[in-house]
Amino acid sequence: MHEIITIQLGHYANFVGTHFWNLQESYFTYDEKDPSPVDHDIHFRVGLGVGNVETFTPRALIYDLKGGFGSLRKINQLYQDEADLAKIKDLDLNSLWSGKNETRETLKAEKNKFQQALDEGIEPGRLTDETVRYWSDFNRMFYHPRSSIQYNEYEHANPLTPFDSFDLGSQLFESSDKEEDILDRQFRVFAEECDLMQGLQVLTTVDDAWGGFATSYLDNLRDEYPKTTIWTWALERSEKTTRDRVLSRTAASVQSLIGMLPSCTTYIPINIPRPSLKLPSYVKGYEPASLWRTSALIATALETSILPSRLKAAGSRRTLAEVSTLLNANGNQQISTLRLNAVDENPAKSKNADRINFFPDPVDLSWGGTEQHIFAGLEVLRGIEKGHDSPQGPDATIKDSRESQCYLDLRFPVLSSFPDIFEPQKNTDESLGFATALRTSSSVVGHLKASQALANRIVPLDERETISNGLGELYEAYEEGWGSDSDDFYD
Repeated sequence: MHEIITIQLGHYANFVGTHFWNLQESYFTYDEKDPSPVDHDIHFRVGLGVGNVETFTPRALIYDLKGGFGSLRKINQLYQDEADLAKIKDLDLNSLWSGKNETRETLKAEKNKFQQALDEGIEPGRLTDETVRYWSDFNRMFYHPRSSIQYNEYEHANPLTPFDSFDLGSQLFESSDKEEDILDRQFRVFAEECDLMQGLQVLTTVDDAWGGFATSYLDNLRDEYPKTTIWTWALERSEKTTRDRVLSRTAASVQSLIGMLPSCTTYIPINIPRPSLKLPSYVKGYEPASLWRTSALIATALETSILPSRLKAAGSRRTLAEVSTLLNANGNQQISTLRLNAVDENPAKSKNADRINFFPDPVDLSWGGTEQHIFAGLEVLRGIEKGHDSPQGPDATIKDSRESQCYLDLRFPVLSSFPDIFEPQKNTDESLGFATALRTSSSVVGHLKASQALANRIVPLDERETISNGLGELYEAYEEGWGSDSDDFYD
């Protein structure tokens, strides 16, 4: 079935992941005359809940710190009925223990009105920034109890014990893995349910301790699954903070890049657009300080770019491995950049200026090549373009590239859980088309060289030489290897 397992590491990654799963729900159709073009079995698993009722839950592993899950409970209504809850509440602790009992309860996050409405089976109203504190506040999905993994060694948003350095993440993985084999007890359960696993997608922040955790996690995954396709969406933030914090985040990002890349098939660095960046006119409600809003913008690009991996139509489907091959023909260019723009009914009319580039380095990725668009002919989809080379770009620093593009029609408001960050096109029944491009090009050279210069100043001395040399090898791979044999991409 070409299943994909999703691993979400960290609080902000879970914001992006929650939007992603909510969007998957919007593809479900319950009318046989109007079938969905999406194969839901790729991202969802069939199971049994209370009373042997069939369940359909995401193939996802969701990691966060203590307090990061908000009102989400590990065991939900699908797996625990009201009678079980009543028995737990009425349980007499004295019957289990003859000694002195002392009960201490931590404050629990209360469900907002949005979640209460979902529990009651009614369509909830629109959310606001004030009503969204955690990613679980706008979650519309039920997850399997094995999906949620909480680490109590650190507390979410605790300034006294911040989970912010690369080494802290590495140490947490090592200690947790010794206590409970993470791959065997957590990941393998989902992997063994797959008939033919297409690959993994990993969402993680890389500018904090989760970068170190993800590096160790991916290293272990690659040892156990040497041929599996692994896509990593590497999230970086750009909110205002202290100089020391900026340096710490930069060091963690560089360490994550060097540490994860050997284990990744495709690595996509994504930076939250800064407040100073002028955004296109179709983005109207963007607020850089809102995790709910910024993650929605990123999730739109992520959702659109990998949509072909779960299409039913054989001619339109592109597996993660196929797209990776298009982007990384030379075998040593795993880093790809992501961009998003709204498109007109005729995509050729879309302007380069309307693109949102998520690459951390503020490099203009617009180019002068001609683009051809192949329409899939599906109701929801605009189409997918085959990856290609674009050697005719006017800028010598970015003339070498490969690109995989796809197009999607979304209708806003998509769901009441989605913030109103897009301005629908006029006279189109509130339809807004999006185009995303995943691109491998020599434009990353400047970013890698700048990272190398920073690493020589801020990375700990015992790791500095290794990281600096690794970055040097990376940008050399993007400065060379754009030969004439790239015509294979047109086959």
